[in-house]
Amino acid sequence: MEKTKLIKFTPSNFPYSPMPITFAEHLPVEKNATNILGLHLDSQLSWKSHINYLLHKLSSVFYIMRRLSHLLNIQTLRTVYFAHFHSLVNYRIIFWGNTSSMHKVFLIKKTLKTMLGISSKRSCRK
Repeated sequence: MEKTKLIKFTPSNFPYSPMPITFAEHLPVEKNATNILGLHLDSQLSWKSHINYLLHKLSSVFYIMRRLSHLLNIQTLRTVYFAHFHSLVNYRIIFWGNTSSMHKVFLIKKTLKTMLGISSKRSCRK
């Protein structure tokens, strides 16, 4: 029973009201946020918890790619990028991709510049 959680989705301007729902004679724990199939949802569907989780994961990958850029060739760096960075960004993007804070997630340009050894002040355009 400890795996059963209750989340009430409401707009942010609605007042809080508890939901006394019982399941198998037990009252499930009410949560403000939960993780469902890799998506971090909060009760207002604002995607803030998912974006924060994703930013943490992407910053770790970015650090690793920066360290590896001095050791690996471009093909291997590209494989690392698509396996670890691109896959995180694209996972369930159809749900969270239209959020107001999505610009924080799209660090692809910065990562590509690191992979290619391009200065952060140099443009990626030809």
